[in-house]
Amino acid sequence: MQKWNIGDTVVHGRDGVCVIEDITEMTVAGGSRPYYVLSPVYDKGGRIYVPADQDNGDVMRAPLSRDEINSLIDSIPNQDSAWIDNEKVRQKEYAKVICEGDNADLISVISALFEKRTEKEHAGRKFHAADERMLSEAQKILHGEFAYVLGISPEEVPGYIHTRLHADSK
Repeated sequence: MQKWNIGDTVVHGRDGVCVIEDITEMTVAGGSRPYYVLSPVYDKGGRIYVPADQDNGDVMRAPLSRDEINSLIDSIPNQDSAWIDNEKVRQKEYAKVICEGDNADLISVISALFEKRTEKEHAGRKFHAADERMLSEAQKILHGEFAYVLGISPEEVPGYIHTRLHADSK
């Protein structure tokens, strides 16, 4: 079980990059236990409480390094599309990926949704609103972590990715 300290930066599921503001005792269901108090970096005023006395590896992890981010970006052209034709299955599977926050899976989902949106736009058709929400949420999580580590704003992340992917073609 990994123990975190006050002031540590972590990535928390769909809430993204957070700073551990405090570790406090809380009484829940008649028992007292320690909780991490997380403050999302890009949601000022938000608070998240995560039990500190259990393995949090599935909901909290250290941010990637700059090298890990660049390696992940470099792998984008080699990824298979994660598009799922069945809408209900797609929504369920993509929601699971977003909750788990695995960056490689998020990139795969973002790529699939972005490709499908572009395809629909070229055909003069509308992109499904639920898919647009999934794309926005996945990008928010991924761009937040990349921005934090790279020292740029989340809005600058797509440009950073594009520049990195096309650096060799100059």
